Parts: sequence; structure tokens; C-alpha cells
Amino acid sequence: MTLTAEKFQEQIRAQQFDPLTNFKLNVDAYRIHLKHKFDPVSAVSIGKIDPLPHQIEAFVKMMAMLRPSSGIPGRIRMLLADDVGLGKTVMVGLVMKELLLRNKIQRVLVICPSGLQIQWHDELKEKFNEDFTVIKGSIEGNPYAENDRVIISVDTVRNEEKTNLLLSTKWNMVIFDEAHKLKPGNLRYGLAEKISTKTDHLILASATPHDGKVENFLGLVKLIDQEMENAHDNGELKQYLEPLMIRRLKEDIVNFRGKKIFPERSKPKTLQVEYSPEELEFYNGVEDYVRTYYQKAEIGGFSSVVLALYILHRRVSSSIQAGVISLRKRRLNLLRPYTEITEKSEADYICYLDEGDEQRREKAEEEIISATAALTEEELRIECEALDKLIEQGQALLDNAQDRKFQQLKLLVNTIRTEHPKDKIIIFTEFTDTLDFLEKELIKENFLVTKITGGLSPELKKQNSLIFEKRADILLGTEAAGEGLNLQFANIAINYELPWNPNRLEQRIGRIYRYGQKKEVYIYNFKTAFPIDEAVLQKILEKMENIRAIYGSNTIDVIGSMISEKEILEIFRISQGAGSAVDKVDQLFTEKLKVFDEIEQYFIKDSFNLVNVTSLSPDISRCIYNFDIERFFLTWAENNLEVDVQPSRDSQYLVHIPCKTIDSPVICADCGSGKYDDIFINGVFDPDKKGTYLSLGHPAVSCAIDDSLSKCACTIIQAPEKGIVLVYIIRFFDGHGREIYAEPVLLCENESQKTVLDPLKIWEVKGYGQDTSINIESEYYIKCLEDALIDPDFVLRDYINEMESFVRDKNEKDLAREYGFIYTEYNWKIRNQQFKKEEYRQKGLDYLIENVDKRISTLRQEIKELYKENQKAKNISWKLCGPVNIALLVTPQSQTSWNPETEQARINLEKLKKEIELKGMKIVCRYEKEHSRIPEDVSKETVRGYDILSQSKKEKRYIEVKSFSTTNPIQISSNEWRVASQLREDYYLYVVENISKDPNTFPVIIADPYFNLEKYVKKVPIEDYKMVLDKLPDIEYSKS
Repeated sequence: MTLTAEKFQEQIRAQQFDPLTNFKLNVDAYRIHLKHKFDPVSAVSIGKIDPLPHQIEAFVKMMAMLRPSSGIPGRIRMLLADDVGLGKTVMVGLVMKELLLRNKIQRVLVICPSGLQIQWHDELKEKFNEDFTVIKGSIEGNPYAENDRVIISVDTVRNEEKTNLLLSTKWNMVIFDEAHKLKPGNLRYGLAEKISTKTDHLILASATPHDGKVENFLGLVKLIDQEMENAHDNGELKQYLEPLMIRRLKEDIVNFRGKKIFPERSKPKTLQVEYSPEELEFYNGVEDYVRTYYQKAEIGGFSSVVLALYILHRRVSSSIQAGVISLRKRRLNLLRPYTEITEKSEADYICYLDEGDEQRREKAEEEIISATAALTEEELRIECEALDKLIEQGQALLDNAQDRKFQQLKLLVNTIRTEHPKDKIIIFTEFTDTLDFLEKELIKENFLVTKITGGLSPELKKQNSLIFEKRADILLGTEAAGEGLNLQFANIAINYELPWNPNRLEQRIGRIYRYGQKKEVYIYNFKTAFPIDEAVLQKILEKMENIRAIYGSNTIDVIGSMISEKEILEIFRISQGAGSAVDKVDQLFTEKLKVFDEIEQYFIKDSFNLVNVTSLSPDISRCIYNFDIERFFLTWAENNLEVDVQPSRDSQYLVHIPCKTIDSPVICADCGSGKYDDIFINGVFDPDKKGTYLSLGHPAVSCAIDDSLSKCACTIIQAPEKGIVLVYIIRFFDGHGREIYAEPVLLCENESQKTVLDPLKIWEVKGYGQDTSINIESEYYIKCLEDALIDPDFVLRDYINEMESFVRDKNEKDLAREYGFIYTEYNWKIRNQQFKKEEYRQKGLDYLIENVDKRISTLRQEIKELYKENQKAKNISWKLCGPVNIALLVTPQSQTSWNPETEQARINLEKLKKEIELKGMKIVCRYEKEHSRIPEDVSKETVRGYDILSQSKKEKRYIEVKSFSTTNPIQISSNEWRVASQLREDYYLYVVENISKDPNTFPVIIADPYFNLEKYVKKVPIEDYKMVLDKLPDIEYSKS
């Protein structure tokens, strides 16, 4: 509601003032609500995430597809093709959650590989508080129709009954993960094609959307836009794709302070293994066997035998254990009745390799490894004898524990555990037999080991991942390790054998080299015992490093996705014949780079620019962060008797809000009413903590906001001068009357000046509590109000002009982007109609041309109307709404208990504090200069939340100084703690104690106090929500 002079007069005459907390909560509720509504940077506070600029940029681009400025209903149809590890799940989740909060969607379907279903479920629940139903296995009824939030496997299409039930339903939003697996002609693409017509909003997510085949890439684009027709001009196609595609590269991504978010990745280290004579005899024997029988297979045209020998070669290369097991299986199967290996079996096996289907691959290998080129019993007998000799040699090595490769691994792991005891190690191997061997041997060495293989259920994978994070030293993983899991808490990857396909190698490394990785990543590769392996792998690694240096890491991902397992098998064929496998590798990479250059025209690489994101908000530091929600909500709860919030363990709060109906419409904002069911949760405000995240959009937070907005306040504030503060809402509208921006503005008028206060400063002001001795001069304050209400627009003119400039600039950019996308779409459609017209003319189908001309005319008329609407929307107007709150500035002299002596004592104490603070500042500045940093005193700008900005070429420190004559409890203001939560590792608390005893004392330095002091400070959610530290804790402090 809006306060009137009459209502104010009634309260002042009756000496009935609202608590200062009501005033603070109402102002902050407006600030939070309006930031969420109009500020894209604040809008992403809807999720349990620490949002990064590039994620906000993607969120803004996708939400712009709704065409909010033009007024034409839009759809979000997007190919999200960001580099690996940039958090595509988060970006998709942000858009989904915002659409749900706006009541734009209700039914959401996620389609992903089966191994990722649990990850999607857990992340959407944990980060966005949305509970999805995972459908797998047998079903009853139609679960697709019965549930509004569903996650299914992309291979649902293999089941006709499930597919039919799925296609009988409609969805508001569909998300396809790993969309590059949707290729025109396969079953998965057929499913996607049908579902794409049954949903408004469609997001395809893939880090490698282009496999080198243009038709496959354009197939993905056609899922997004069914009207898309073949390109006639590559330049036009790229322009057409721009609004439909997002692709940013890992090396370009920074945080809000401009720092790269990915740590250094060291160059891989190759570990040399000095094999014993007995081992070399075994490996040489296997190599001779493979080459001999490969040549027979080539002569006889037995492709399945070539495949069997390739499998055997790779398994022996992995470990002696896996080699002996494979040799035994082959020997045993040769004696069994002949089983024909069909071309389909071979093709399926290659497909399993390409798709990383570990279980099916290993099952297929069991069958294929028995293939032989022997045509007679004598040839079979000779081959069995050769196998017997190799088995005997290999078994002798195992019996005598002669395994130099494992000994080298053991030495490496022990060294790492000694030098980096807190670092986590993942050991990758391609084969389960090798993994089982390593598990047994490492446990013997007293290492705590856990494992993840393709055969484990998603639940067990997650459980073992948690064991690895919390307790285990080592995770053993096959290619499936980490699929659907976040393993970036590990930073050391050991490849016990190297896959020849660079894509699979990069996927391994990508498990740990992704967003969230805090440490430098180390990669160790074991040298193989086979010379041909060594030569091929050395060439592959060399080419990868050269490409990474010239083109960037993302190129490896793209090129890797182009190299098929069939091509890798061809390299093996050449290695066993007369050709040069190394030359073939060189040729293969050269070919793929050429294709990469050709397909680059299709990639819309959004060159990430931090300025583009920070310009979305008037001041990025004023956006809504998790601490803003924490401060507001806990203060609200503390001042509502019916609400019960009790601190629990590990920064959790037990929250109980009984059923509540709020029915007090707010004039200056579209909210303030709602019906809330009983809420009982274990809530957290830190995205890194376990529990229900209390974010924007959560019912508990929405209830607090609505309740606070419904309670306008008339209160009193301590001040050195008498005056009044009026809170208005400044609202901006476009030429169509649509509200496009709003925020609270505080007009302060006292006896000496008229100023505009920062809404954040309300948490710093103090009231008089329950003091009843305040003598309010009624007529004086009524006159103050009357004067302030005469022409607030005039007083706020400069502030409004500044805001109007920002709003106008942002609105014009939004309109330009939106119209640019619309124009591109229409121009593309018109061009296609023109090509169609020419095609009809050439074929003599003139009778069809009239309809084409009508369609072109309609499209041109529509784009003209859209342009007019777009131009009209550029007109900006504003309105001052309110006042919604009033605060009287009351001096201490207004207290009946006030006397000059007490006041002088207070002034003297403040003067002494200032002197101590000044000494502390000088000590800190001297210290900074001694450590080659240049300090700047910014303490007068209290809203900054720190006292000193200290810089060198290498770093920037935001320093808050706390100075004491002796020692005292340390009080950290609400605003200081808020800024500390934003700046994190760049924010420092310098505590200078015992200044009176030792003027040359050194400061105690606490880096990232928001994190390092979080469990030591006491939060006081009464009026100012300050942090109190009774004494410095016994923790490790910064040394410089």
C-alpha cells in the first residue's frame, strides 16, 4: 500500500511507530523482488548454484527467445553447444526453473543417455528443487502422462510399447542431452523428430554437435526449426543459426572478477617402463602371434579375425592379467563348435565402441575373440600350441609377480601420496579385467580403493563416487567412470593404457578438468610394451598437443568426435601390414583438420565478453546473491512469532512456516499476496551445503517477500540531524506501457541537504528499540513530510536521469537483439520462398508461383509491422510510486534521558575509536607496501564494504581493517559480510590488536573470511544482521 500524509499524522500524534525491522524488511523485499523480476544477473539466484557470467549470458539469450519486447509469443528452441565442462545442465535448469516460476510451462521431459538419468534427477532436485520421475525398466499404465516432470533414456525408442505411450503425450518443454547422438536415419533421431513437434520449448545440448557430416548437423537444426530448409548460402546460414545456437569455449570463460575459471592443465607426462627380459619375450611373442594370424586373416578375407586380433592386442597392451585371461578365452573358444561372426556383429561392436557402451562392448568381445582363420584341424592345432606357449609365459609372469608396469604404478602412486597427500587420483583403464587386477593389488598395498565400471547401477556409481570423495585414496575407472558424476574434486588422472582414439582420451581427462576444479590438473600416461603402440600413440599425442596449441582445446573435442573407431581399426590394420601406421595417423588428423576448417562456418562461436554480462545490471555488486536471501529471510523469521527457524548442523536451519494467506496487494509491485501451505524443511543458504536451498522462487522465501511487502512502515532512525526518509519505487515503461524496470529509491531530507540513499545502507542504520523516552516533535515532522511530498521528482531528477539512461540503453539493446533475430528468421523464410519460386519457374510449374508470391508478401508485411512495434517500444517513460515507507530521522537529543555530559562522553569515545582505526589503517598500509602492493584508502565510501584496495601486478586485495587498542570481539557489519561473500578469495580481513601497547604490531590476516570464519561467527539477525567473532579462532592465517 501507499502511505498518505493523513495516515502518517495519525501515527505520529499517537506516537505509534512500527519497528525499524519492518522498514528494513519492506525496503529489502522490494529490492529483492524487483531485482529478480528485471535484473537477469539477479534472476539466476533461483538455483542452488554459484552462477558464472557465461551461464547468465546463455540464460538471457534463451529467455529472449520468448520475445518479451515485441509482444509476439515466442518459443525457446536452442542448440546449446558449449565446450565440455561449462555447466550446460545449470544453464538448462535456470531456464526451466524461470519458466516454471512464471507459469509458462508445467510438463517437462528430459531425454538423456541411461547412465545420466540419475545425475539429471539429482542435479535438478539439488540445484532447482524440482523433483523429476526417472522412468526405466518395466512400466505400468502410462507414466509419461501421469507425471509432469520426467527423465527417460534416449534408448526408450528401442521399446515399441514405451515409444507409443510417450508419443501419445504432449510436453511444454523437452531437453535432449548428448544431442550429437541424434543422427538422421537412426531410431533416436526418429524419436526426437516426433517429440520436437509435441513441445513448444526444445533445448538440444551437446559439446560436439558436428561430427564432420553437414547433414547430421543440419538434422539437429531441423529439430529446432521444422521450417528450416537447405542452405543456399553459407553466410546466410550462419546468420540464420545465430539466434538458435550458443557455443562458448573453455579458454574464454572468466568469473565476475575477470579471472579464468579453469586452473592450469599440465602437459601430460609419459611414464617409461623398463620391462624385464621375460616380459619382453611375452610381449614380443604376442606381437608375432597377432601379426602372423593377421596376415592369414587378410589373405582369407576374415574381417572378424582382424577384429579379434585387435581386441587381443589391446587387452594384452593393457595388462598381463587382462592378456592372459583373453588368451585363455580365445584358446578355449577355438575348441568349441564354430560360431559364425556376422557382419552385423562386427558393425554392432564398432557401434558400441563409438557410443561408449561398455557393457555391450565387452559382451561382444567375448564372442568376437574366438574368430579364427584356421581352416583345417592341423592349422587349429598349430594355433592352439602358439596360444598355449603364450599363456604359459604370461601365467609365469603373474605367478612370479613380474609386472614392471604395475611396480611403476605403485611407485608413482606412493610418490603422489607423499608429495600431495590431499590430492585425489583416478586410474583409468579400458578393460574390467585390468581394473580387477589393479583393485586387488592396490588393496594389498593398503590403499583405500573404490571403483566405477559400466556394469554398476547409477546408484552404486554415485555411492562409490561419494566414498572416493570422502575417504578413498584412489578411484579405479573404466571408460564409464564419471559418466553422470562430478569428479572435479580429483585432479590427478593416470591412464594405465592409452586409447588410440583421442576423443576417448579427452573424455577421460574431461572428467576432472571441468568447472569446479580448484587445483592444477596432472595427467600421467603409461608407455606401452608394444613398439607399434608406442609409435602410434606418440604421434597421436603429438598431433593433439600441436592442435591444442594452434587451435585451442575445443578443437580436440570436435576433431575427436569425427574420428570413428572404424578409422582407429584401420590404423591397426596398417600397423600389422606393410604400410606406416604413423603416416596414417598424420593423414587422418590432416583430413579431420580440413573438415574442421570447412565446418567452422556452421559454428556460432559467441565470443564471450564479461562486459556484455555486467552491463545487464546498473551495478553488478548490487545484484542478489545468496547472502542477500539469508540476511532477509532470517531477519524476517526472527521477527515473526509464528515462524520457527532453528540453527542446525553444518549451516543448516530447521524451518517451519505454518499455513499462511497473504492478501494485501502491493500498489507499486505485482505481488504481495499468496496462499502458502505448511512449510517444513531443512534449509541452507550456501550452494555448497547439503539441504534444501532457500533461493528466489522457493515458497518459504516467496512467503517472506510477500509478507514483508504487505507491511509498509512508519518508523524512527537514529541520526545526527533531524529529517525524514521517504521510500519510493521508480518504475520505467516502454512505448507499449509494459513495465521494463523498477527499483526502490530512498529520498533523505534533513536540515542541511537532500540526498538519495543506497537501499543496501538500510541494514547499517540503527533505531531506538524499545526506548519510550523519545520526544517526537509532531508538527516539525509533519511539516518535513509536507515539504518532501511537494516535488520529489525534482530532488530525484539527477538520480532518475542516470537510471533512465541505463534503462534506455538496455531496452534498446534488448530490442535490437530481439528484432535482429526476428528479421533474420523472416529474411531466411523470404529467401527460401524466392528460391522455391525460381525452382518452380525452371520446372515450368508457374501455377504454383502465385501462392509463393502471396506468402512472400505476407512475410514482408509482418516484418514491417514488427518493425513499427519495435520502434514504438523504444519510447521510455517513468513514474514515481509511493511513498511506500517513511522513517523519521531522530537525534539523540530527542531522548528525555539525554544530557550533555553523556553525549560528550559518547563523542570522546567515538573520537578515540577513530584514532585507533586510523592507526590500524596506517599499519596495514605500511604492511602492504612492504609486500610490494599499492594500497588505496577507500574507507570513506562505506557502501563498498572494505577499507583498502591493495594491488600489485599479480593480485588485487579488498581489505577490511578491524583495529583495537587491546583485544575485543570483532564485529563485521552486514554489508561487509555481504561483500566478503561476493569477492571470496580476493577479500581479506586484517585484524590489528594491541595497538596501544605496540604501535608496530603486525596484522593478523584472514583470507576469504566468508568461508574461513563461517563456522566461528555468531549471526545477530535483529536489526543489522551483523557477524560477531568473540576472538580470533585457532586456524591457519595468511602469511603475506
